[in-house]
Amino acid sequence: MDFFEAISSGFNNYANFRTRAIRSEYWFWTLFVILLSIVANVVDLIVFSSTGYGPLSMILFLGVFLPGLGFRFGDCMMATDPADGCF
Repeated sequence: MDFFEAISSGFNNYANFRTRAIRSEYWFWTLFVILLSIVANVVDLIVFSSTGYGPLSMILFLGVFLPGLGFRFGDCMMATDPADGCF
């Protein structure tokens, strides 16, 4: 799975907690969120002169929070060994 397929899959399976994400899909999604967070923070700093959580950063957080939970909780619900851990 490449970067764009992983992002597409993340938004298509927005709240699907029944399936497990493959490793590349999870890490591409994490990279996507980190890169978008950096861009949002820079734009917030330039446009709104706010450090920390500016309006664009909060909108981004609300947009990627639930799909991120879908990746993580899908892995937790599919884990058969408690040592796999959820967090």
